[in-house]
Amino acid sequence: MAGENNTIYQGGFTFPGGDTTQLPTQASVESLCAAASATGAPLITLDIESWDTSSSSARAATKTKWETVLGWCRTQITASQEIGAYGEAPIRDYVRAIQTVNSCEDVETCTGAQAYAEWQSHNDQMNFSASADALYPSIYLFYYEQAPYTNTLAYAEAQLDEAERLCPTCTIAPFIWPFFHESGDMAGGITSISTANPAVVDTDDTHNIETGMTVYLTGGDVPASIKNVPLRVTRIDSDEFSLDGVNGSGFSYTSGGSYQATIPNGQWVKLLERIGEHTNKAVLWGGSGITWKSTVPWWETTEKYIECKPATFNYGLSREVRIRRQ
Repeated sequence: MAGENNTIYQGGFTFPGGDTTQLPTQASVESLCAAASATGAPLITLDIESWDTSSSSARAATKTKWETVLGWCRTQITASQEIGAYGEAPIRDYVRAIQTVNSCEDVETCTGAQAYAEWQSHNDQMNFSASADALYPSIYLFYYEQAPYTNTLAYAEAQLDEAERLCPTCTIAPFIWPFFHESGDMAGGITSISTANPAVVDTDDTHNIETGMTVYLTGGDVPASIKNVPLRVTRIDSDEFSLDGVNGSGFSYTSGGSYQATIPNGQWVKLLERIGEHTNKAVLWGGSGITWKSTVPWWETTEKYIECKPATFNYGLSREVRIRRQ
């Protein structure tokens, strides 16, 4: 059945001198892994995102660090629990991952194919899977896409193919997130929130949000009544959208807020279906500070594609879900 994935985040480890580019202390790794094991979580993920992967020597050093940390962690978990690292095998790389050899006919001169092969080579240099039981590739989406969702599916397929290539015997449990990643064009800062009816949100950069999508507003002076809750929107232009059914009268917004859109059903379904062609496990991450509502479109869709939903779903807790195999 579905259960909680226990993710151990970088902030929990103790790094000598606070230098997160180095190994954390063995004592902190063992303590955190022992605590994670005690929860009974079937999947345990270590999340350290500050280690360099920008050169061959850096990747070799990072591989050694992962082998060391996973080895320390293994001494503290049960034989039935599976450990691995978030988003490191394969290395998350949207641009190179979608440049498959099918992008042109002559693979010898194809820039796309060369980029994909280079990504694979970098993954090989980082391949610590002999020290892991599970690989947790990151398949967070960055960009909105309409059918036939070419890049979305190519990105997911590449992450899953690479994970399977790097470790054919490992459990593959990709991390997925119903929100678009904040580094794409579906999230950003807020310049103003009007007092009109309906309230209008001005963004500090261009966005690609369309009418009918769901967004969350958070941070800064975002009014409490609309903070961290799902809001349906209507697109006005590339830097404005209105909040359907929200009367802005009495709002007083100054600064510090941000917006983030959830992935529309069509795109989200295709992602779940593609994952189901490779594995029956995924880790559903929920972000933090968000108010949970079981009626949000992405969750209603997700229920159709998982064998059993978590008894509760708390944002900020990663949840293992079993996806029906396609």
